[in-house]
Amino acid sequence: MSQVVDDIDLCNNQGQETLSASRQLDESLQQILRDMHTIQDNSQRIAAAIEEQGSVMNHVSESIAELNTISENNMRSAQQCLTEVDTVSRQAHAMDEAVAEFRTNRD
Repeated sequence: MSQVVDDIDLCNNQGQETLSASRQLDESLQQILRDMHTIQDNSQRIAAAIEEQGSVMNHVSESIAELNTISENNMRSAQQCLTEVDTVSRQAHAMDEAVAEFRTNRD
């Protein structure tokens, strides 16, 4: 009879250990789930940030292209201005020469 009691006590102890291990396993699984949710949330934030950076990069690229166009237009305008300045300078020089022909010396 004492063997039966010992076996029952052993079963009870093993049952308690199993229950304790099961609770620890449950807590560990719950922590894993919380960690997985945290990782998923972080991944979503990272994905949103990457998408936003892509949008910003597209905007920056468009702005650079627009600035390039403006710079090219400014360069063409500056070249036209230089051409006009050269033309006016030649005309002024020609006018100076023409006026010089009509000058009289007053002594």
